[in-house]
Parts: sequence; C-alpha cells; structure tokens
Amino acid sequence: GLARIREAGYAISRDELIKGAVAMAVPVRAAGGKVMGSLVVYGPSARLDDARVQQIVALLLDASRELSAKAGATTD
Repeated sequence: GLARIREAGYAISRDELIKGAVAMAVPVRAAGGKVMGSLVVYGPSARLDDARVQQIVALLLDASRELSAKAGATTD
C-alpha cells in the first residue's frame, strides 16, 4: 500500500492499467519536502524482469535525490 511506497521511496506498478506493462516511479521534492513532480520509467514487462526493474529503480532514486537537492529539498 501507500505506507510501503512512502517508506521505500518508490512505486512499482505491474499489469495495473495495461496488461504486460510495468512502471517505476519516484518523487522529486522541493524545499520543505513537498512533492513537486515525479520521474517515471514505463515499458513492457517482457523486457523488464525483476533484476532490470531494480536497476532502473536505483537509477531513478539517484536522479530523484540529485534533482530534489537542486530544488532545495534536504535529506534527514
């Protein structure tokens, strides 16, 4: 649920809206920690196995931290 997503810092959707599709998303935060946007990668599940999804999530989290820092967000 949402609590797990908030704790992990990312969301993964498989076959929720479109069968055979997977999406990964991370928030981008502004000063004060408010979400100002998101980064998302979406593609066919046939090309995005669990290992690849985790690689992409790691890249998204890195990009999110960088963009959030530039937008004035701080980490605790």
